[in-house]
Amino acid sequence: MQSINFSKISFIGSIVLFSLYLINNVFLLHEINFLAHSIAFSLLGIFFFIIYKSPNALFSPITWFILASSIYYGFGSLFYSFGGYEGLTYIDNWYFVDSLDLERVNNLNLLAISLTLLFFSLIMKINIFSGKSNFTSEIDLMDLADKFAVIGLAITLLGRFLASSQGPEYNLPGIINNLTVFAHAALFIYAMLFFKKVDGSKIRFWILMPILGALSLASLMKQEILQFLMAIVLANLFVKANFMYVLKIGAASLILLPILVIFTSFGRTLLWGNINIEDVSLATTAKEVSILASDLTLLADEVANRNDIQNEVAGQNSAMASAINFVWMRFVQVPAQAAAVQFRLDGDHGDSFELLKWAFVPRLLYPDKPIITPGVDYQMRLTGTDIGGSAAPGYWADGYWNYGWWGVVFVSFVLAAFFAWFTQFNMQALSTGSLFLFPLMFLGIKMGYRVEDWFASGTINSIPFMIIIYFVCRLCNAKWYFK
Repeated sequence: MQSINFSKISFIGSIVLFSLYLINNVFLLHEINFLAHSIAFSLLGIFFFIIYKSPNALFSPITWFILASSIYYGFGSLFYSFGGYEGLTYIDNWYFVDSLDLERVNNLNLLAISLTLLFFSLIMKINIFSGKSNFTSEIDLMDLADKFAVIGLAITLLGRFLASSQGPEYNLPGIINNLTVFAHAALFIYAMLFFKKVDGSKIRFWILMPILGALSLASLMKQEILQFLMAIVLANLFVKANFMYVLKIGAASLILLPILVIFTSFGRTLLWGNINIEDVSLATTAKEVSILASDLTLLADEVANRNDIQNEVAGQNSAMASAINFVWMRFVQVPAQAAAVQFRLDGDHGDSFELLKWAFVPRLLYPDKPIITPGVDYQMRLTGTDIGGSAAPGYWADGYWNYGWWGVVFVSFVLAAFFAWFTQFNMQALSTGSLFLFPLMFLGIKMGYRVEDWFASGTINSIPFMIIIYFVCRLCNAKWYFK
């Protein structure tokens, strides 16, 4: 596996971004949304350079962080320059963003990303992970994946059952949500062995893949579906490990992503309109599957109706333009960020960091534990209704809302520390063949691309789950225990 100097590349990225920030302020380029262009294209360039140097760098969270930041905070903000009329009208009704708000958010994002990369570069010079690694043979990996599949599917089905039977007011314990990662780890191992044509892997892969795929699709959650797809893609990448394969996957994603966004968005609307949401959740049930199957024609009609509205209001004749705008605006984080910044400036300081003290308190032992992700409450603050689910300002706007720029510095440092630890951990596991640790590796990758989440739930709250998952991995790999 080709090595890569993450520290050097992230340092250069930090300097480039800060230089672009200075250029923007010297030449007053706010009117052309220069910082959004800077974030989008400079980070995308760094991402492609990293995977060109080493495709296996996709197993590092910093690589996904760079890509996600480019999409959410670069291309997402560019929607205000090139987005369609319908999309901008919809977003403005959610929370109106003027030119000053956009300038503040772009400044926050660029400086925070630059600071995170700088901290990451410095921390990577320290050996913060030096744990023991054990090579796992292909035969042992097969047995290990069998254990992971049993654990992951059992936890997944338990979570779906509890969500359905307990009603919408029930708060699912975080440990259940996080332990489902073992199902994706099993799929990754089966897929990797299948691509290597190892005996016995083919039947296991074709049994688990459709089951987990159906569960992911029926959840109507983009995160669930993306995790399912990522497990297979990363397995294939681990076997092939070439830059051209990554480019092909990227091209396929440009086609798949719009389909995924439309399917999850309209699918949930159709589902909620046909069943009593007070009685069941988005769990996997035969009733829900039958409703979605019977309403596929309604989904097509809804998409066509949206195209007609776009064409009528904006005077566009292209259904493709309408679809692009609909998908594009799903990645716009500016309103949620601008609201948090404005709340802080108005003296309405955030209190989401107060939830950090509950990170190590299990909900199983204390059912009244507050929800670590106050997304519904934030949605209510912005729109006055909880229709549309929940909202989050993202890691750095969350930090700014709570403690101003010191909060941004704190969040950037903590993120950099997590990314550095997981990068060293994941790269060592790959180089030594310690793939029994993939569930924990996958948790780090998820942390890298979920930059639009709440800081407490996305980082500190993950530590107890990291510890539990690590020991479960060690236990499953302990042959003496299962003899």
